[in-house]
Amino acid sequence: MRGMGVRGRDVIQIKAKAVPPPYLSSRKRETLREQPMVRLFLLIYTVASTTLAGVAIIAALTAGMVDGKSIIVAAVAGAVLALPASWFVAKQLQGA
Repeated sequence: MRGMGVRGRDVIQIKAKAVPPPYLSSRKRETLREQPMVRLFLLIYTVASTTLAGVAIIAALTAGMVDGKSIIVAAVAGAVLALPASWFVAKQLQGA
């Protein structure tokens, strides 16, 4: 079937405004709008913290540390290491 693909003139661009959730107070909404860096940081942190915590847990288990305390320490260490990493990535993306 010829002509069924998307052509340059057939593309519709939709510009959506970022709207904070309705359960936030108006003051908090304004704060979130004014600080996109913090929002970006938090989004990146949610992914980076779980990833680094998982990597740290796997590293601890591979090293033979199979007790609960070692696994918890590894998870917390991964989540803490994700803080500066997320901030750095968010800063780089914000400047791009």
